[in-house]
Amino acid sequence: MSANSNIKFVVAAYPYTNEMRDERNAIMEDIITEHYAQQVKGILVIGVNLHKQPCNMCR
Repeated sequence: MSANSNIKFVVAAYPYTNEMRDERNAIMEDIITEHYAQQVKGILVIGVNLHKQPCNMCR
């Protein structure tokens, strides 16, 4: 791989609530599946639970 190669990475975040876990799983799977075929170097999908309290260290 040369320095001029196009290296693609996909980073996505998906906010959800406790009631939406099945929907979250399906959407995150769709994000991964959609980009997997595009010859990307890596895929990072982060699910963010909007109902979860921050940890004590994060406050």
